[in-house]
Amino acid sequence: MESGKPTALILSVLLLTATFPTGSAMGWGVVIGGVAAAVAAPFALPAIGFGAAGITAGSYAASLMSASAIANGGGVAAGSMVAIAQSLGAAGIGASGVISAGAVGAAAGAAVDHAME
Repeated sequence: MESGKPTALILSVLLLTATFPTGSAMGWGVVIGGVAAAVAAPFALPAIGFGAAGITAGSYAASLMSASAIANGGGVAAGSMVAIAQSLGAAGIGASGVISAGAVGAAAGAAVDHAME
């Protein structure tokens, strides 16, 4: 991990646990979702084919790139989901990306908890 990622992960966990009461089911879902997403985030893009050396041939990312290029008349549009994912896969998501993933995971955990009530 880059030097900022462990700090970002610890900060995310502290913010999540301080914001939500962990004595309730809602609090635990938020914490579990946030931590799981923050931990998985640095590995998710390379796992589906968005790597430092480019998009891996035959991967899910290659399928997304192909579909995007067909939909845009032969090229991947700048600023598209595929272009952003490739940039993040090549450069790494950084501390802010880990925090953002944690926030999205926390929101998903809250939604699941709310749906199960």
